[in-house]
Amino acid sequence: MIYGYVTPNSISPANSISPEKKKDGAEGIKKKMKNAPSCEVVDLTGSNDDGTGSDDDGGGPMKKQKTDSKKKKTIMDLKHPGKATAKKPNGNATKSLYLIALTWPSASECKVLKNYLLTLQQGVRDVSQTALEHCFQRDDSRHMSIDQVSLTLAKADALSYEGIATPPTLTFGSLQANGNYVGLKLDDASREAVMDMVGAMGAQHRLTKNGVTDKKAHVSLLRKRGFSGSTKAPFVAGEKAVGGMAVGAVEGGLRVIIKKLGDTPWSDARELFSGA
Repeated sequence: MIYGYVTPNSISPANSISPEKKKDGAEGIKKKMKNAPSCEVVDLTGSNDDGTGSDDDGGGPMKKQKTDSKKKKTIMDLKHPGKATAKKPNGNATKSLYLIALTWPSASECKVLKNYLLTLQQGVRDVSQTALEHCFQRDDSRHMSIDQVSLTLAKADALSYEGIATPPTLTFGSLQANGNYVGLKLDDASREAVMDMVGAMGAQHRLTKNGVTDKKAHVSLLRKRGFSGSTKAPFVAGEKAVGGMAVGAVEGGLRVIIKKLGDTPWSDARELFSGA
């Protein structure tokens, strides 16, 4: 087939459009245009189209050009003018509460201390009509709290101390007890040694308001731990059961750890430093 130019003279009368049909066609187009819904044209030339699929450039909303005097809402109108799209939260920036504590394995507790603890527990059980096993501080988790700190996971993993050692032993003095708590106070020599250690720690990383003080230095043995009933009678009974007994000591194995508070097992605690 050969293609050529078309001139007005080459159109046959049979293929030409009459003036009446031209008029009818134009009227039909005008009618359709009149009934067509108005639309809004979004100008994308101002978007941050860098191939990443993001239009967040922090510069406010995109410019719009309208074809109708009435504003039509679009998805773009749901964005807040002048604000960038909210970023997804960074899991590494989430803070959790961590415990820093002086602790030891139960194997380091001398026979006198072990006998003292067994007598205390039996005194509680003899009086209590309700199981209070969850109130006892479990073996291998007894400790003295040094501080509670809100940290991100990265900062908790990075926390370290240099040139500090735990005391070689820990000797206990009197027992403290009330309706909600039973614990051991340190004797004078051990309390002084522990507070010297805590002071050296604070010189490298300052303690928070939750940090241990000379008056707060103790080791918890029993706590109410959310028990709804009264624990006063069994706790006081435990105190009476050990009345007059020697308390004993922790002979080695002392270490300072950091542990996330909550259901995290003590086996997951990370050692910060131990004895020299």
